[in-house]
Amino acid sequence: MTEREQARTAARRLAIIRHAEEVSGSVARTCRYYGISRPTFYKWLRRYEELRTSNEERNAPIHRLNEEFGNRPSIG
Repeated sequence: MTEREQARTAARRLAIIRHAEEVSGSVARTCRYYGISRPTFYKWLRRYEELRTSNEERNAPIHRLNEEFGNRPSIG
C-alpha cells in the first residue's frame, strides 16, 4: 500500500469515528451505514485514542511551558 493509500484509509477511518461521535451518536447505526462490524470500529477507535494519547504525552512539556511563560515569539 502506498503512502497516499494509507493516508486515504486513515482519513476514511477517522471520518467514520467522527460520524459516530458527532452525527449519529450511535456506533451501531454508524457501523450499519458504513458496512463495518462493531469490533472493527472499536479496534480503529482504540488505535486512534492510543495515537492521540501518545501525541499529547509527547507534546505535554511544550504545553506546560506555553502555559507558564505564555506563547511568546522567540527573539532571534
